[in-house]
Amino acid sequence: MADKKPAKKPAKKKPAGKKRGAKPFQFTPEILESIQDMAANGLTQVQISRNIGLDPATLSRKKSNNDQLSQAIENGKASGLQKMASALFENGVGGNFNAQQFYLCNRDPDNWKHVSKAGEDKDKDDDKLTQVLAALIAKLPD
Repeated sequence: MADKKPAKKPAKKKPAGKKRGAKPFQFTPEILESIQDMAANGLTQVQISRNIGLDPATLSRKKSNNDQLSQAIENGKASGLQKMASALFENGVGGNFNAQQFYLCNRDPDNWKHVSKAGEDKDKDDDKLTQVLAALIAKLPD
């Protein structure tokens, strides 16, 4: 007698319109605004993705295919950078030496370097700093 294999049952068809897996993530205007705010506050894309419940790789992939998402992240970063630059500038104008030094070394590296010079005449450096700050203050709007 030959061994008979059991007959295979026909595969069940999935009902039309039903998809497997998670529902696609929707970037609503509210979520895009939240993403922009998070980017403005200095969060990384990994932190943003976790805050909205997405895997970081998914956010990165969606960002490359979604102009609104990409723009929200870029606008947020630009806004945060603007706020920080303004705060740094205000601290420098207010007399915070570290803020002044950081600002000048980064904005005018050809003329300002962060170098510790033991034994040199620091009054000369202070005079130059005072002149530059006076020029910057003169450019501020009233």
